[in-house]
Amino acid sequence: METKANEILFVSHNASRSGAPLILLGIIREFKNLYKGKLKVLLMEGGELQEDFQSLADTYILYKQPRFILQSKKGFAAKFLKLLYNIKARIILARLKKCRLVFLNTITNGHIHRKLISPGRKFMTYVHELESSTKFGTDAIALTTVLKHSNYFWTGSEVVRDFLVEGKQVPPGITEVVYSSLADINPNRHYFSEFIDSLKKQFQIPTDAFIVGVVANAEWRKGFDFLFPLVKIYLEKYPDGKAIFLWKGYNTGSKSYYFDTFDLKKTGIDKRIILLPHDASNLATIAALDAHLLLSREDPFPLVVLEAASLEIPTICFRDAGGSPEFVSGDAGICVDYGNLIQVAEAIYELENNAAKRIEMGAKAKSRLSQGYSSKDAALRLLTLVEKM
Repeated sequence: METKANEILFVSHNASRSGAPLILLGIIREFKNLYKGKLKVLLMEGGELQEDFQSLADTYILYKQPRFILQSKKGFAAKFLKLLYNIKARIILARLKKCRLVFLNTITNGHIHRKLISPGRKFMTYVHELESSTKFGTDAIALTTVLKHSNYFWTGSEVVRDFLVEGKQVPPGITEVVYSSLADINPNRHYFSEFIDSLKKQFQIPTDAFIVGVVANAEWRKGFDFLFPLVKIYLEKYPDGKAIFLWKGYNTGSKSYYFDTFDLKKTGIDKRIILLPHDASNLATIAALDAHLLLSREDPFPLVVLEAASLEIPTICFRDAGGSPEFVSGDAGICVDYGNLIQVAEAIYELENNAAKRIEMGAKAKSRLSQGYSSKDAALRLLTLVEKM
C-alpha cells in the first residue's frame, strides 16, 4: 500500500548530541528513504546535531540559545525577547501549516504542541521520560496538552508505557513500545584502536587495568554522586582489584570540577577515576570499556546501553531505575538492587575476574540488537503507523 504524500513534521526539544535527538535523527534518516511525502523538522533549540537535521529535511530552529539562558533575562530584555520569539514562532508555524501529521519527540514539547493544534492535524508523541524528567522538563499545562491532544504514543520502554497508562491514565490502546534505536548496530571496534591507545597513554592506564565507564551527564538523575562512594567501596572490598573508573560527560570547566577533584585527592581515589567532558567521541570512549556502568536513578531506556551492546560490552545497572533491565535481562549484563553500591562493586569484580562470562554477556547483548533496536526497524514501524493514521 502506497502512503499518502502528506507532509510530516518532526519536533525535537533540542539538537544536542544526546539520546532522544540522536534516536530521532536516526529514524528520520531511515524514514526519508521509505516515505514519498515531504518531511520537515522543528528544533525547539539548536545544538551540535542541527546541521545533521538540516541535511535531511527543511529544518526550523526556534531558539538559537538554550531556553534557560533566555528565561534568565529580566525587565525590558525579557519582554523584548518574548515578543521577538512570539513573532518568530508565528512565521515558522505559518510555514508548517501543510503538515498533517506531527511527530513530537519527548513529552516536553507541550508548549509548541498547543500552538500546532489545528483541524485535521494528528499528533503522535514518542515518550522517553519517566517521573523526574517529566516533572522538571515540562509544566502542568504543557503536559496536559500532550496527554490530551496526542492521537498515539510511542514509549521508549515497557516501564515508560506503564508510567503513561498507570500514572497518567493514557488509554493503553493508543500506546506502543518502540525501544530506543541505533543508526548503526554493527560498528567496528577496531576502528577505535588508535583512540583507545591514545586515551590509555594520556591517563597512564595500566595495560592490565579493567576499565569501567559511565557515559552520561554528571547529574543527580544519572547518579554521579554514587561514583565516589562506589569506588571507595570497591577498593576497600577488593584491594587487589584493577578497575579504573571513567565518567564521560563531566563539565571540566565548571566550579564543581575543582570541588570534585579536591575530594578525589583527599580521599586517595584520584588515581582510579577519570573525568572526561562530553564531546563527539562518546562511541570511541565506550569502545575503550571492558564493562559499561549505568548508575542512573531514573533512565527510561538510555541509548548508551545499546551503543555498548553494539561493541559487545555488557552493562551493569540498577533494577527499578528505568527500562535498561528490559534489555539486559540477566544475560546481557548484570542487574543489581536499586542504589546498592556493594552489589555494583561485586558485579564489577565478577566481570573483571571472569572474562568468559563477560565475553558471553557482551555477545548476547550484541545479538539482541537485531531484535528491533535499529533505526531502520523504528522507521518501518513509523511507516506502518503513518499509513493507518
